[in-house]
Amino acid sequence: MNSLFFPLSRHQQLLHSLPHTMEKIQKGELDQIPSGFLADYLALHWLIDRGQGLRLTATGEATCQKLKQFKLGVSLRHPVWHATIFDPKKPLEQA
Repeated sequence: MNSLFFPLSRHQQLLHSLPHTMEKIQKGELDQIPSGFLADYLALHWLIDRGQGLRLTATGEATCQKLKQFKLGVSLRHPVWHATIFDPKKPLEQA
């Protein structure tokens, strides 16, 4: 059976997992975060580590808030999402 959806790219996986990752960080369950995700979040400047633990940057916070709003109406596997370059400073369009 052919799927109408494409597999998620690494960037989309990171976007989709950001709120869940933050929950795991707050609970101290870093071992349950997929391999390489923390390094990728740090490289994207969504997380910062100042020696007192990981926390969201302003960009990470904006990204997380937009995702929470976006997830209310549209799945990340929606084809429109795949054609969109995510910019956390711009409002997301509901499809």
